[in-house]
Amino acid sequence: MKRYPIKLAAKPAWWHVRLPEIRRQLSTMRHCRVEKLLASKELYAVFFQEKEFPKPEVRWPAAASSANPNAFKTSGMDPQCLMLIAGVHGAEAEGVAAVMNLLQLLETGKDLRGCERPALLSLLRAYRIVFIPCCNPDGRAISPDHLQGVSKEDFPRISQGIWQNGETISWAQSKEFFPLPMDRVAFPGGYPNRDGYNIMHDCAPGKVYTREAAAILELTERVQPDLFLNLHSQQGESILGRPSTFDYKRNIIRGRRLSEQVFRAL
Repeated sequence: MKRYPIKLAAKPAWWHVRLPEIRRQLSTMRHCRVEKLLASKELYAVFFQEKEFPKPEVRWPAAASSANPNAFKTSGMDPQCLMLIAGVHGAEAEGVAAVMNLLQLLETGKDLRGCERPALLSLLRAYRIVFIPCCNPDGRAISPDHLQGVSKEDFPRISQGIWQNGETISWAQSKEFFPLPMDRVAFPGGYPNRDGYNIMHDCAPGKVYTREAAAILELTERVQPDLFLNLHSQQGESILGRPSTFDYKRNIIRGRRLSEQVFRAL
């Protein structure tokens, strides 16, 4: 499917968000390991300070609801692990650009603008980091390079899509389908993959429908991150979700402490 037809300001050279740019940059990296998670899609994971550790005897959902969540964690705390993923909604390119600049900084000591960031680099090097630069290559391939200056009418059409009758698929409405009925869609938007599935919501117990979600969940369990960040764009003001989905007592306590820390920093 073709990209959304809209004329926007040209992106700067350091804004690497197109799939060929991601592929090309990853091919030049020598101070990390790059793994292609799916043979048929450009879904990559990048590992810095990778290490081996024993497989846990318990899965995370069980350990998290116990009195000892560390029963799951066999990777130790030296160093702690950050898992950073972007582009699960393909039209949301800011996170992809951020990850590509962090990768360049870790690889060369400079970001894609050629700027040195010694304090940030020192902080990053204190952790084991796993990146997925673009979780939804299907959505990214048909989306604009950015959404800066996009009208309020075009914004949801680029992200959520367009019905065949020309009406916009709204943000709330898009979540009423899993997958989107592609035979009724003129343009699916960058939210879902090519089959119409919103990858971020493909985590319900019993069955995972997309190979992307299955690969991300498998990788997450494999690397045992201490902090998992899923980067999104936001049309309005910034938000930080409070603990709700996994409302174990200890998880709520940890989530509240984290959210308070983030809001203080902001």
